[in-house]
Amino acid sequence: MRPAQPVHVGELRPHEATEEELLQKLVTELKRGLVIQEPIVIDQATRVILDGHHRHAAYKILGLEYVSCLLVDYRSTHIRVEARRPGIFVSKEEVIRRGLTGDLYPPKTTRHTFDVLQKTCDP
Repeated sequence: MRPAQPVHVGELRPHEATEEELLQKLVTELKRGLVIQEPIVIDQATRVILDGHHRHAAYKILGLEYVSCLLVDYRSTHIRVEARRPGIFVSKEEVIRRGLTGDLYPPKTTRHTFDVLQKTCDP
């Protein structure tokens, strides 16, 4: 894992859609001066977003060109993914496929656990 670094917002590839209400709330808060210190977590090889879909969408709306990202090796056994929605198949391979093809999961479908980051993120 590399330290957080700036990545062009156009390089990032979501694998989930966003919830419009949450997105608009975040955009409003950012316009009011909210500062988000947590970087977006992405797979270093493919630039698929693992955590931070709403932040990414909000930053795009606000016209930011570069955003702080934490690049991880998604192939690592220290990163796991599980479904948050019943009846929807989730795997690392499927997350990458959806990110690369634009065939997005519904919002809040996946939950990633990052042993190396010592936290659980709900993208």
